[in-house]
Amino acid sequence: MKKFFTLLTVFSFTTSINAQCLEFTPIHNSSGMIASNYDVNDKNEIVQVITPLEDINYVSVTLQLATNRNNGIVDPILDIIGVNSDGTPDTSMVHSTVSVDNSVVNHSDTGGGYGDVTFNFNFNLQANVSYGLRLRTSQGSGGIYWRRSSTPDDPSNPYSGGDLFEINYMMGSQEVMGNSNLDLQFKVCGTENPDILLNGTISAESNQIKNVADPTDAQDAATKSYVDDNVNSFSGSYNDLTDIPVLYNQGEVDALIDALRSELGNQIDNDGDGYTEDGGDCNDNDATIVPNGFEIAGDGVDNDCDGEIDELPDNSGSSFSTSNGKFIFGMGSNSSQITGYYAFDPNTKTFSSAGLSPYQKYTYERWTKPAVGSNGKVYEFTSETVIRNATDDVSVTLPNGYKAYTHYEYVNGFDSNVSYAIFLVRTDSMSEHGVHLAYFDNQDNIQIIDPGFEFLGYPRELSLQYENGYFFVARYGISNPEEYYIINFNEQNPQAVKINFPSADSNASPGSKTYAGDGKFYISYQKNNGDYYGKTILLLDTTADLVNGELNTSEVFTTSSAVDNLTYASNGKLFYNNQYGNNNDDNIYIYDPLSGLESTIAAPSGASDPRLLGTFGNTVELNGNLFIGYWYSSYPNNNARRRLFKINISDNSLSEVNPNGVLDNYSFWSMDGPYQGSYIKNQPLNPMFVYDNKLYMVFKSSNGKHYIMIYDGSSVELIDPEQSGGLKYFVEQMFMF
Repeated sequence: MKKFFTLLTVFSFTTSINAQCLEFTPIHNSSGMIASNYDVNDKNEIVQVITPLEDINYVSVTLQLATNRNNGIVDPILDIIGVNSDGTPDTSMVHSTVSVDNSVVNHSDTGGGYGDVTFNFNFNLQANVSYGLRLRTSQGSGGIYWRRSSTPDDPSNPYSGGDLFEINYMMGSQEVMGNSNLDLQFKVCGTENPDILLNGTISAESNQIKNVADPTDAQDAATKSYVDDNVNSFSGSYNDLTDIPVLYNQGEVDALIDALRSELGNQIDNDGDGYTEDGGDCNDNDATIVPNGFEIAGDGVDNDCDGEIDELPDNSGSSFSTSNGKFIFGMGSNSSQITGYYAFDPNTKTFSSAGLSPYQKYTYERWTKPAVGSNGKVYEFTSETVIRNATDDVSVTLPNGYKAYTHYEYVNGFDSNVSYAIFLVRTDSMSEHGVHLAYFDNQDNIQIIDPGFEFLGYPRELSLQYENGYFFVARYGISNPEEYYIINFNEQNPQAVKINFPSADSNASPGSKTYAGDGKFYISYQKNNGDYYGKTILLLDTTADLVNGELNTSEVFTTSSAVDNLTYASNGKLFYNNQYGNNNDDNIYIYDPLSGLESTIAAPSGASDPRLLGTFGNTVELNGNLFIGYWYSSYPNNNARRRLFKINISDNSLSEVNPNGVLDNYSFWSMDGPYQGSYIKNQPLNPMFVYDNKLYMVFKSSNGKHYIMIYDGSSVELIDPEQSGGLKYFVEQMFMF
């Protein structure tokens, strides 16, 4: 059958451009300073001001550069910038930027060995307009040497000379280098650009475009003659076709499709997700709903076709309210020493004494803390050996010589959304940092989990974390690599089951984790020292069959990120970032397990050190928004540089949480989630949760005073604890999380 073709044509035009050069080659050459960029406050830039006397199109700039290998490897970057009326560089006006790879720069341990390095711009210089050639480098420990001259400006050179400036960010200065006779050695040329690339729709205004060459590449335009000669060996007039195809209107096409569907029934994959109704697809008109897919909380849909709707726990953070709907905080007159526990009522926005006094071995360290169970009751150690149900005022002594475990890096006591509270305990016959777990059954009896060995009492990368009924803990005395176990408190008789990780390398280690529902966790994993910036994401399915008594993990994908703050969002995608924005990477990464594709969200201008915010690896999400903190080193208020942003997970847009500027002089208290640092504390340093469709966080003012910030998605309210029945500060590590 012959075919008709519609051709979308993009044209390339050739034009002749001037190719003159403005070359300044001084009589006497000497070594220059180093352009460098050690960090945002310690960098050095060089700007040569020039004024061309003729137009120069498609600028090519050649400098003589060298690098000292001992100073590290950095890339040279050249900007064409504006110039102020007084002849000084205007660094805020950047016309064009080109970066070249360090490999093209001559290396020398003495700073000599200069060679030409050319920067090609898609930019035109206008005659009698001043420009700055700014030389800088990518961030790193090294620098770039540039060749300079002390020869006075030569009037015969085809440009009007300008000063050479040094911009020193550490000194906060921008000044002429040496004297006005000092210049950068450079050559500026106009080049020929043979192709003009036109994007978008191009109209010939009913005129012919003639003399088009025959196509050679897939996207080239084709002439009518070429089409006639080459498409199915067709030649002649289109009117001569005898096998003109039958044309159907949309109604006739729909009728044909309906007839096929009726004939084949449930064997057709209607939504193209790879599953048919006969194959278990419970909604074959929605490609996001598939068997063994990912359940999305709160949408009222069975996303994974397991017969249950919204079985994924609501991602509201890891804080649990008491039976009377309040949240408990440790508070004091300073942020390091607790004075008492106070209950915050989100309905009245007031504080009141919680009537708690948990056991504390020392004033500043070795605390225990209260914990809230799924029944809303509050439990606390009242002494080293007695746990009290504070809600019902029932005290129980630990059996068999057990007592509270205390450690200066750790606060004992876990909230639980399944059991009645979990604590770490030990006996005098056990190792100093070996522990077992104590928890309450539904008759207020204390049960002890003793697997026949000791757990590690102080925190490690994945150890001592509780989430959605699952407790992660490392085994005492096993290291290089460490041995991890998971305890499922959703079961009637919870047992410790070993997690089988894929590497036995002595430097192998799990990192952050996040719960994905249905007993599944994603875990970031470092297989060896070499893959710190290439973490592997593992899937741990606690419902899978045990292999030799262990739970296996499966590899999902490998990323170029160090994967900090791994977060599972309600759209089934994973969000994560590099720790502190290191490796010169301040992006937020997004991975879609369904498509297998990874994408990124760039940091806002001036922002660094991204931190996706959550607690215990639980996702904190409000109205389809995740929350992230950035550091702004140049923020006008030095005490409010930690800024709160939100990510809309539907379109990955990023915006600051600061309606009407209410939070201009406030920042959220530095959040170190329990899965974020090298040594992971059980408690995050900032309580953060969603309650009644509002976000609650601790903020501080520029003078350090603490507030509860309440955000409903459009407006912000700050609650002063001192004015609402509480104390001045929330105390670190003493929160009910």
